[in-house]
Order: sequence, then C-alpha cells, then structure tokens
Amino acid sequence: MGMGNPLMGDEGVGWAVARSLEAHPRLPLDVYVAWGGTDLLATSSLLDGRLRVVLLQAVDGEEPCSLVPLDPDGYGLDEGATGDHAESLRDTLALLRMLSPGVDRLEVRILGITVPRVRARADLSTTLREHLSDLAERVLVELDRA
Repeated sequence: MGMGNPLMGDEGVGWAVARSLEAHPRLPLDVYVAWGGTDLLATSSLLDGRLRVVLLQAVDGEEPCSLVPLDPDGYGLDEGATGDHAESLRDTLALLRMLSPGVDRLEVRILGITVPRVRARADLSTTLREHLSDLAERVLVELDRA
C-alpha cells in the first residue's frame, strides 16, 4: 500500500512506487496493490480481512532512494507534527484494530523510501522518477521475503 500525497512531490513516492508495481509482470498474483493516501485510518476497508500489509512511505534521508525497513512498533510520534502526522503508526494501528475487527491480526511491515526534501509540487523529483523502476524491483524482493 503506497502511502503519501502525490501533490506534495516526493512525499508521494510510496504512491508512485505502488502504481508502478500494479502493472509489474513479476507482481505475485496474490498481491493486491492499493494507495492509502495520507490517512491510514481511512484505509480500514482495504485492510479488513488481510493477513499482511506492506506500507510504502516516504521518510527523510540524506541518501535518496534507499529502502529502509521500519519497525511499526517503534515508528513513534512526531512531536512537532500536527493532524494526521502527529499520531504514531503504532497508535494508529491500535485504533484501527479496535475500530475494525477484521484488522486485528494484520501483520504490518513498513518500507521507508528515503527522500531528500518534501515540497509542494505536482510530481516527483527527477532523482526519484529515475529510480522508480529500481525501487519497484527492490520492493518485489522484499515481498518475496515476507
């Protein structure tokens, strides 16, 4: 599930990678690709009854286009953030599990995709656009490990 806002430039890299995975010839038949937007709580209907989800999320990083596994239990509160981004992923998942019983046994993996800077723009930076197919390939390798 690609997370992020494609109208915020590189913040939408999770969405862009998920979109490129949809048509990938090596995508396993039992994998459903979705866009989760910016609000994980709003995805409960997409997650209901699933056993596993891999979230693709932009994260700050000095080396752009790295794939970084993140711990959902340790992906904590951003003290300086407001709105959706103030909630920790751990707390959001706990709330999702309370509100949607079909999500109670969901195994969650987060793959952070490092981006140098997020700014409002209608598309990804050139660096990330050039690495989309490579990122999709690396996500497929991670899916094989799941």
